[in-house]
Amino acid sequence: MSKFNIIKLIGKGSYGNVYQVSDVNNKIYALKKINIKSSNCDNKGTLTELHILFHNRSENLVKFYESYIENFNLCIITE
Repeated sequence: MSKFNIIKLIGKGSYGNVYQVSDVNNKIYALKKINIKSSNCDNKGTLTELHILFHNRSENLVKFYESYIENFNLCIITE
């Protein structure tokens, strides 16, 4: 079970959905859910995106907080 509560869907794309979520302290984040089991998912591109977000220190890109796997979905938490 996720420690984030989904507030609303804020975007849909070919690789997944983005939700506005809150944590137990009611801090707001974005949650990108990517189905990694789906055959139309480019897992190499997904891992590249995750690597860039994780190592990013630029103020021009969103801040990465954490990622985890839940029910065959890669969940990426960003600002």
